[in-house]
Amino acid sequence: MIKSRGMCFVFGIAVLALLCSSYPVSADPLRVALDESFPPFTYKTEAGDMAALHVEITKGVIDLANFEATFVSMKWPRVVRQTDQGKLDVSIP
Repeated sequence: MIKSRGMCFVFGIAVLALLCSSYPVSADPLRVALDESFPPFTYKTEAGDMAALHVEITKGVIDLANFEATFVSMKWPRVVRQTDQGKLDVSIP
């Protein structure tokens, strides 16, 4: 079991890279969930946009893979639950 959010992030980026390399071409964008309550790695700006290190790295990997993505923000327990239910493609703490 991965115990720290930092290690979970590294693992998540590795999985994202693998996913992007083998994900079938689809008209639907990837659904990427982030926990907004994890500054300085992820947070919401005053304008309501997701920002910070994890967001920028994730966007960079998705752009390099030439994919579209929809970013959604929710608390970590809900991210885990929705990932387990198959409602999300990528989960980043």
